[in-house]
Amino acid sequence: MLRKDFLTLSLVLLLIGILTISVAANIKSEVIVSRDEVKKKTGSELDKTASSWSISGNFSKGRKLRVVIQPGDLWFGDYAPGYGYIELPVSIYDPQGGQTNVTVVFTMPVDPYSNIYLQFDHVELEHKSSGLTFEEIDKIDTVNGTEYYRDLAAIVEFDGIYNVTIFRAGVGDPPSIFKLESLVVEWRYPYLFAIVAGGCLIFAALLLLIWTWKIKQPKSKSRKVRTSIKRK
Repeated sequence: MLRKDFLTLSLVLLLIGILTISVAANIKSEVIVSRDEVKKKTGSELDKTASSWSISGNFSKGRKLRVVIQPGDLWFGDYAPGYGYIELPVSIYDPQGGQTNVTVVFTMPVDPYSNIYLQFDHVELEHKSSGLTFEEIDKIDTVNGTEYYRDLAAIVEFDGIYNVTIFRAGVGDPPSIFKLESLVVEWRYPYLFAIVAGGCLIFAALLLLIWTWKIKQPKSKSRKVRTSIKRK
């Protein structure tokens, strides 16, 4: 009976350890280790009559390319119930000739007393090339095949020059700031201690399982009954 109890305990510890590691390993956060400004242009440096505006920068594979776009002075949103919005087409061209197309959405409240002006809201990914990888941690949702992201940023898959082009699409002037950033990011696991604890539980469970398996079962003693047969 003792062997069976130890066997059950080891299996329970093993299960708890596996569950602890699987849950803790999936809870992670992305941390920016360093941030470099690759290229920056202000509205005064961009052609006010152009149909599009572009900037380029050299990126290394594995870095995170981030695009910063601040609305120009003459950007006014189309009206929807309760807010105004602008949908700005943006294309990113990688060194291998791939093209990623997104729509950058800016919104603002329709309220004459509000001090909130037109500001970045989200990104809608229309088409992605192999030169960029958009991360799940930045994803807001997927609706009817369109992926929504909280930032215009993605991991670079090739070394070389990346070009970002904003298409005018009805805005009155260039963006006030158009900037490319190169980020070094890494993953942090806030529950690393739980991963270690789970590993210890698994190790203890395996030791207990091996020890239990080697325990010899007590042999049952059979009583020999001697029957004397009298011969006549």
